[in-house]
Amino acid sequence: MARQKKQTEPTQKCFDCEHYHACSMWNVGTLQFTNATNCSNYEPSMVLVRLELDRLKAELKARERGWYAP
Repeated sequence: MARQKKQTEPTQKCFDCEHYHACSMWNVGTLQFTNATNCSNYEPSMVLVRLELDRLKAELKARERGWYAP
């Protein structure tokens, strides 16, 4: 019996793309676990950027209050 290749995790998933909801509506179905490695419209989500900005804002507020000790 031949050994099957282990499936690897895709490097880009449709769920992580800015266009996830639009593509899901266009294709009439969920694309949550679809591989987007070869997608020509793939754009990384801004969620990670927003989380980093929120973390930096919280750090600045803590510094202003004098709670931050580097």
